[in-house]
Amino acid sequence: MNAEAFSVRTFVGPGLAGGPTAVFLLPHAPADDLMLRMARKADVAVTAFLFPSDRADARYAIRYCTPVLPITACGHATLAAAHVAFGVTGENTLVFDGPQCLLPVLKTDDGRIVMRYPKYQTVPYACPAPLLAALGIDRPLASDHCSELHALFLEIQPDALRRLRPDFPRLTASCDMFQEVVVSAVAETAGHDYMFRCFGPWMGIDEDPATGSVHGVLAHYWARRRATSALRVLQVSAEGAEMHVTALPDATLVAGRSELIAHH
Repeated sequence: MNAEAFSVRTFVGPGLAGGPTAVFLLPHAPADDLMLRMARKADVAVTAFLFPSDRADARYAIRYCTPVLPITACGHATLAAAHVAFGVTGENTLVFDGPQCLLPVLKTDDGRIVMRYPKYQTVPYACPAPLLAALGIDRPLASDHCSELHALFLEIQPDALRRLRPDFPRLTASCDMFQEVVVSAVAETAGHDYMFRCFGPWMGIDEDPATGSVHGVLAHYWARRRATSALRVLQVSAEGAEMHVTALPDATLVAGRSELIAHH
């Protein structure tokens, strides 16, 4: 299959490298086994695949794959794909046909890309002790489960967040109902409202360098905590990433900057 390949860094900021992402522009939908082979070769956390949508209300369909399995949502791969699609089409607004829902994206005058995600629902969850031990967390301040994202959300003290050094084999073995664990805290840095890290060894990503879709939960949780709907967020991965999020009554806006690294 003929494919154009792009490498894009997403959610970049001052002194923050963001997340490296591969994007393939394809003439038609790829089979899962082909996506998996291409994602393994790309060797990044998540690879995005763009191809023409058969829906009248979407320009492209988008699919995502880690080096281990296809997944249903990925904000940084959507951001990278939008960067590519805007460059190819010359347009400033597009709609992607995603695995779960339609994903509108737009490019602002200052070059930032804004994605509209759902507001995901959570329920309180009693975290099993082996999972917490594998993370190196004694007692979280909050623990919630989001079934739509197959994710566990924990809040801990800010001074503990950067120190986390999970035991990933133990974490994977501790529970089989999640694809990722998202740990957040009040931001320590001036100008940011909350900070977070994202661990996904179940899907082949020990720590995601830049994450977008999880703000469909985090933005609304921290909007209540910080008493504001518009928040500036820091991801304290080794690379570092920054995003601006807005908690709407029934949706979530996730915005960030991106840079094209390579095209071939």
